[in-house]
Amino acid sequence: MELSAHRKNALSPRKRQPSWHRPAGLVSLLAGIAMALSGCAAPRLAAAEVLDGSQTAEARSAAIARVEQWPAGLSVPGVSLVARRTYTTCREGQNNWKVKDGYRLQCKAHSLVFFGWDGDYTAGRDTMLQAMASFCVLASSGDVADGSPSDTLPVPGPNYSCSPDLEGYSQLLSGQAATVLVTPESWLTTFVEQRLVSGPDDAQLLAKLRTRRWLFAMDVNSVFFQDQP
Repeated sequence: MELSAHRKNALSPRKRQPSWHRPAGLVSLLAGIAMALSGCAAPRLAAAEVLDGSQTAEARSAAIARVEQWPAGLSVPGVSLVARRTYTTCREGQNNWKVKDGYRLQCKAHSLVFFGWDGDYTAGRDTMLQAMASFCVLASSGDVADGSPSDTLPVPGPNYSCSPDLEGYSQLLSGQAATVLVTPESWLTTFVEQRLVSGPDDAQLLAKLRTRRWLFAMDVNSVFFQDQP
């Protein structure tokens, strides 16, 4: 006895639809599940992209403006602002059993400001440190070595916390040095990338610094990018 055409179709196995007939929503869902299972994530910004790219341009510009405001309102008798450099940096965080920075990449805007004076070193140093103590909050001991800086070695100064939300590191140095003694590397930090934003080159900076016998260098910085480890 022959089966009816209707029953034949019902009992016959269904043909698998070609992939191009599958609903677009199902394809997207399957792709999302595959990415989640494989642990795939969007690529993260490299240091050069943070320092040069458009994705961080607004935050970067705001941080540069913050550091360049400093030291508005600071007035120190007998001491003048001699030179300034603005630059940006990125450093990689350490996250291991010993050190836990808590970030993969951290990028900052910096303003390196040089104040200078002539005459007695100790008197100028004490005047500058007193003014700084009333202008910023000490983040480390305010004690500074008694000896004056040589033409080859600076004297470490205090660390500070300054408004608006700035960290500051200081050194005292001789204006008679043969090279620029205070650079981004002076703060014992290794950067993966850095950019000069504005300010004199080394030769121009050295010429400015030599116009004063003694100098107080202050690097103020502000974080504008930081991601997770």
